[in-house]
Amino acid sequence: MRHSKTTALISAASLAVMSILPAAQANAAAPDLSEFTAVPVFEFFNKNDVNGMIGIKLPETVSAHVEITFDSPEGLDFPYYVTDIKDGSALLFLVEGYSNTEDDYRNYHLSIDLTGGTYGSTVNYSEDFTVPDGNDVPDSFYAVGYQFELDDTFSKDTVELTGTETSTMDYNGQEVSGEVRTYALHLNSFLKGDINGDSVIDGTDATLALKEYAALGQGVSTLTAAQTAAADVNGSGNVDGSDATMILRYYALSGGGKTPDWNHIFD
Repeated sequence: MRHSKTTALISAASLAVMSILPAAQANAAAPDLSEFTAVPVFEFFNKNDVNGMIGIKLPETVSAHVEITFDSPEGLDFPYYVTDIKDGSALLFLVEGYSNTEDDYRNYHLSIDLTGGTYGSTVNYSEDFTVPDGNDVPDSFYAVGYQFELDDTFSKDTVELTGTETSTMDYNGQEVSGEVRTYALHLNSFLKGDINGDSVIDGTDATLALKEYAALGQGVSTLTAAQTAAADVNGSGNVDGSDATMILRYYALSGGGKTPDWNHIFD
């Protein structure tokens, strides 16, 4: 997009993802987005070519390291944005649009490392996307908000899409739309007995419990906080040989697709 409407379009399209910003800012009549806009590391970034915006909002106790790179005819993995977002904060990323033809394209790669929650766990969310150039297609603005919410639900997928909301508005006769995607972060959850996090409770987990017990005897730990919570199956506050034995019992009783009751394991 190479015309003077760029700044106005950014403000208009941002209304579609305003819910990711703090309430006071979202309710402002003429939003000043500078405080919430990341600074690109790509030295040839041209704000007049911006045709897209990505917004990321984090829950309290969760921080993130964000990297956006792109592939183009000139090469692969050019750094575009590299920044950190503190817990409970939101940040917007302006993105240049391209015609995305064989000899003139940009394929963007978004990578978000999310860290926090009760156990300080880390999980990665990544996605590829393109942003059309408004001069080559009917003029548009790509606006997507990623809203992450922390919960205690156990899921094999630590980051889970739970909802998508699209809003559209008319700006000077031009339709401007945006999408807010809500993701559940299951960072506070763990599967009891599943120490290595593969969603299976087996002899490998029992071995890890025994290794931790031996390491603790030497005054060190081999497990993360979340792994320790999963390993302490009897809730004693310590990981020891009893936990390993109970994990093995659970494994022995889980043959044939059965799901044993931990209460029976403890009896």
